[in-house]
Amino acid sequence: MRVQRRKERAYAEKGGDKMNSFLRLVLKTPGRITLLLLGMILLQFSLQPPAYGQVTIDFWHAMEGPKGHVLTEMAKDFMKEYPNIKVNVSLQGGYTDIVRKVQAGIAADALPDLVMLGQRHGIPQISESGRLLVLDEYVTAEDRKDISPGLFGRYTYKGKVMAIPFAVSTPIFHINANRFKEVGLNPDKPPTTWDDLVAYAKKLTRDLDGDGRIDQWGFNIHSDIPWHVYGFIYQNGGTIYGSDGQAKLDSPEAIQAFQFWSDLVHKHKVMPPLAHEGGSKLFTAGNLGIFQRSSAFIEGAAKAIGKRFDYRVAYLPKSKIYAVPDGGGGLGVFKSAPEKERAAITLMKWFTSTKGIARFSKDTGYITFRKSSIALPEMKAFFAESTRDHVAALQMEYVRSNPVNHADGVVWDELGNLIEKIESNPKADIPTLLKELNAKVNKEIAEYRGK
Repeated sequence: MRVQRRKERAYAEKGGDKMNSFLRLVLKTPGRITLLLLGMILLQFSLQPPAYGQVTIDFWHAMEGPKGHVLTEMAKDFMKEYPNIKVNVSLQGGYTDIVRKVQAGIAADALPDLVMLGQRHGIPQISESGRLLVLDEYVTAEDRKDISPGLFGRYTYKGKVMAIPFAVSTPIFHINANRFKEVGLNPDKPPTTWDDLVAYAKKLTRDLDGDGRIDQWGFNIHSDIPWHVYGFIYQNGGTIYGSDGQAKLDSPEAIQAFQFWSDLVHKHKVMPPLAHEGGSKLFTAGNLGIFQRSSAFIEGAAKAIGKRFDYRVAYLPKSKIYAVPDGGGGLGVFKSAPEKERAAITLMKWFTSTKGIARFSKDTGYITFRKSSIALPEMKAFFAESTRDHVAALQMEYVRSNPVNHADGVVWDELGNLIEKIESNPKADIPTLLKELNAKVNKEIAEYRGK
């Protein structure tokens, strides 16, 4: 405390010397010029930054392995630029883990200063605690031109921005070009429609030794099931919620999307049932032709595959339209002491700046979603060498988000359960199951609105 007061006193004395010299000039200057100079003096000193002491902030994130290391290194560089701010960086598990820990932290009054919040669910409940800082005043007009409105949509609750997009990803097709060529498919022309996907996957699904068991599968989807379900529904022209905020999971478009998923498993037999957890290893081992997983998998897949086969990526196909759901996490700031809030906002803006997004995406494989980041010379050079990352960035043209809803958590959990039922039973009554699910979600929404 004494050190801080000495710093403030020294700052005041330094400012006082400048003020005295200006005052002497003013006293020698008559009339309107005096008033003008006085106004200039007041403006100058109002723009002087306040003298801050050392402040420590906590940053919770959901990036494991090398991606977490990138965040730690970025935080170290931030601290070099802002030596008065110390950042404690800590991994808190996945996005669902963070939501649970934040909710516990709200109850125990033990929250971080900066937090990475997943777009999948939890924003409404956390926002309604009153502990999350509204960020609208920190989002500039340039930010809104530079970042897709859809990305802001998943972090906006009741018309207020509660987090800033940061680690952005979308599902994408990961392709084994060697397998394509072996069955007479052109990897330069990946499937662009659902019908194409079925045709390609049938050729890619093979029993090589004739023992009646599939050795090479044509298609599989990663275990983040609800997220991929969103994509199927969007591609078929459907939506999760209507403009009235009610669930639309039993719409004809949604029913058709779930039926297509079921057909991939049971009718066309090109996707192994209940085997999504092993999809990544199946693909990197070379035994899967097309794998639908997050674009954030690109760097890890490339490292695991090495030069064993020609690894490429492609857009997701369409049914009626091209569409992909957004994923990943944004950065939010919790209310605290003013100096901690200022420090957390400074770090948030540094991470999500043009250069911050370029660096994070380049080093982790997350999408370069800022237009200004893509335009940087170093990113143009990077994309020229890493065409996979470039394809992921270009697919952002088709990104879609469902509006934030209090029932997001229920939807997320129940979609995973529903897909398990559908893959387990080729005779599953999809319309009935979706009608029951839709009713359950709308009941959740009604109960919330009735509070």
